[in-house]
Amino acid sequence: MAVRDNVLPALNRAWRKIASLGFQRTSVMIRVRTWAGARVGDNAGQSPGFADVLTPISPTPSVSMMSPYAVQMAGIMTSAGDV
Repeated sequence: MAVRDNVLPALNRAWRKIASLGFQRTSVMIRVRTWAGARVGDNAGQSPGFADVLTPISPTPSVSMMSPYAVQMAGIMTSAGDV
């Protein structure tokens, strides 16, 4: 029996206990971006030219990290701060 067979289940139980107390390791937000101009990316002379409204999702869904390879194969576009 490997060390991970004992350690990983204990860590999972600890994270579930923390989550049951209302503490979350991650937060999930929906971002709605409204552009100032007539078209997407048109800033109509304003800086930055858009306004973001972030709305948290509650209760927080289960979140897992995707590998860079999986993101690339899924064709998902990412920006700085997405991950």
